[in-house]
Amino acid sequence: MVLIKKIIPSLICLLIAAVVVVGCNTNKTNPNTWLSVGSEEVEEAEVMVYLFQTYNDFLAFGGEDVWNIKDFSGGKSANEVAKQGALDNLIKVKVLKQKAKEQGITLTESEVDLLEQEAKRYYDSLPNQFKDQHGISLETVYDVIDDNYRAKSLENQTIESYELDSGEVEGKVRENVEYVKLKNENAIDILTSYYVQHIVVYTHEKNSDGVWVARDEERVLQARSKINSAYDVASQGVAFEEVLKEYSEDPLSGADDLGIMLSKFQLPEDFINHLQDIDSGEMTPIIEGEYGFHIFKMLFVETPDKDIIGEYNTQFDLWEKSLYEEARAKLYKEAFDTIYSKWLQGVSIELGPKWLDLDLLEAIEN
Repeated sequence: MVLIKKIIPSLICLLIAAVVVVGCNTNKTNPNTWLSVGSEEVEEAEVMVYLFQTYNDFLAFGGEDVWNIKDFSGGKSANEVAKQGALDNLIKVKVLKQKAKEQGITLTESEVDLLEQEAKRYYDSLPNQFKDQHGISLETVYDVIDDNYRAKSLENQTIESYELDSGEVEGKVRENVEYVKLKNENAIDILTSYYVQHIVVYTHEKNSDGVWVARDEERVLQARSKINSAYDVASQGVAFEEVLKEYSEDPLSGADDLGIMLSKFQLPEDFINHLQDIDSGEMTPIIEGEYGFHIFKMLFVETPDKDIIGEYNTQFDLWEKSLYEEARAKLYKEAFDTIYSKWLQGVSIELGPKWLDLDLLEAIEN
């Protein structure tokens, strides 16, 4: 159901969405009411359409095994999260539909035609047993999609009326650390590769959580002595690959003909400064890095040609454009979510016992 999917947030949003605070009323005048949103009461058939859509979204996200996840989000099972997600989506559509009515938003003739086609198509796709069990009619599906059309129309009009500040967009884009780093570098520098052999002696080590922590003072002194010895031996003409086999504490040090490839973009500025000062076959002095001491031997430098630089710049421009589009979309969504939150505060929401006792999987699969 295309329109319902447009209203239903992505599964990631479901995981981080705030839970709607609702009341509980076990004395509904209409015993068929599962929940109410404002003045509107929602019955079983309509609830099941939303549950069915959310159920299939979760299957698309995680397959059949998704329902076996006991801690899907915040200590809740996938079943519980899906049920809450369906509820949040249903409430949002109802609130927006009611607000659209207040603002006099109507559907165009073409939208009505599409609505009828989509309702028929989706109704026919539902399992007959499921429809019969929960009293889902073509009219039920039509009404659900109609609500979604009106809700989406209000959302679009609200977003269109909101003016973004260019500084906001720029700030959102620059939250992408990789983009900022690449933006501040020339293509030729990013694409230049250094093929080196490398000796490293660590002053830090990873703890059980994978975090680098400093070794004690004595071991740091030992590391300094060890790297000095490696440098002295290499300076005396012993083959660098033999020195690194004996001294380097990283097995990926490039003890072969091609060594290891390092991009200028990957390396700290101090490392680059030393590598730029040496020619092929030469080695750097000892460099003190964040986690240890290093010595590099330059094998050769590979610089990009014009075609490679041109292709990179083209791809970067496309990526940059997509980041700005994503930033604008996120800011529009954040702005609309703020408005929606204010609208939601003024709406009374009550859940009936049938909703409270509902198990999503049992309702869909049995």
